[in-house]
Amino acid sequence: MGKIFYITRFALDGREGGASRTRQVLELLAGHETKVIRIDGTIQAIPNLLKNLLLPPLCSPELFLWARGYRRHVFQLRCGARLALKQNPDLREAGLVLLEDPAYFPSLPSYLQKHRIPWVSIVHNIESLAPARAARGKLWKLLARETDALRGSGFSLCLGDEEAFLLSNLGIKTRVLPYYPASEKFAGLLRIRARRKTTKPEGFLMLGSAQNPPTREGMRRVIAEWESRGLYKKFGVLQVAGQDTEHFPHGEGVEILGRLSDEELERCLLRIRAALCFQEQGAGQLTRIMDFLVAGVPVVANRHAARSYHCVSGLHQFEDLNGLPKALDDLMRQPALLPPPPVAPDTSAVLEALHFLLRNAPEAT
Repeated sequence: MGKIFYITRFALDGREGGASRTRQVLELLAGHETKVIRIDGTIQAIPNLLKNLLLPPLCSPELFLWARGYRRHVFQLRCGARLALKQNPDLREAGLVLLEDPAYFPSLPSYLQKHRIPWVSIVHNIESLAPARAARGKLWKLLARETDALRGSGFSLCLGDEEAFLLSNLGIKTRVLPYYPASEKFAGLLRIRARRKTTKPEGFLMLGSAQNPPTREGMRRVIAEWESRGLYKKFGVLQVAGQDTEHFPHGEGVEILGRLSDEELERCLLRIRAALCFQEQGAGQLTRIMDFLVAGVPVVANRHAARSYHCVSGLHQFEDLNGLPKALDDLMRQPALLPPPPVAPDTSAVLEALHFLLRNAPEAT
């Protein structure tokens, strides 16, 4: 069996959810010779840059289906993909390629199909459904382009049931691999779980990147609710942490922590009563819910935020912000016991599907 190539836009040591999911999938490939290619969108100066890299993506009409404020990022990723093809001529000899979110890299599926290289699309999210991604009035066209890009793959590996449901009904072959932390992160979360047994937790934490529009809006609304309803008087301080959260104003009963180091986050997780998640838009599985539960931290989340979690112990759901006080009340009436750790997903079907593609790879051209 040939070498596996894994193409990602995330740094493997990154702390965002995408990086955590990438590490999970890569851990499945242990035992196979695997080369990781990262496309970070940083355009390097090379000979004939304009002709070879910039002009084709710039002239593509499809680029203008993306929202104006997001086009630069998409453009840089596309230039990075063309550069990756030049810098990795051995890709031509791949036995299998795993390509994350091919909507950002249309040149790569075309290359793989031209050279008869089997590939799997890794669908972190259906990107065109993420708020603020599509240009006004262009969402359905962008969605059609994105789903068309997936059709050439052996199958699409989805990390959420909702994406798999939609894509399957559009005639795209799918497999589902729910998020579960890779072994190194899992061990760290279990250490937090063990230490929480001896702590007296209080207060709540909202964690996430405020660069993400649904996360930012959800945080803004919960902060306003916490202050206007005086929820801090009954439930304690709400701490808000994560990238760009330092831009939120401090308020009564709300503590803005900003981006935390690993050590700071661990101390925070040791002392909170529960984590709070609220989103009204967005696609994909929220990895932080699983991380909280593995660490022994209960989660209070609205149904949209908890969209990919079903019948999970330690997860307390509510419908909208009117239901938040009752959900918090219900949690506070329960003993502060650790929820049992979630069970890791069965990976056997996904592994068998990957091995089938490797075993039956045609001769590259």
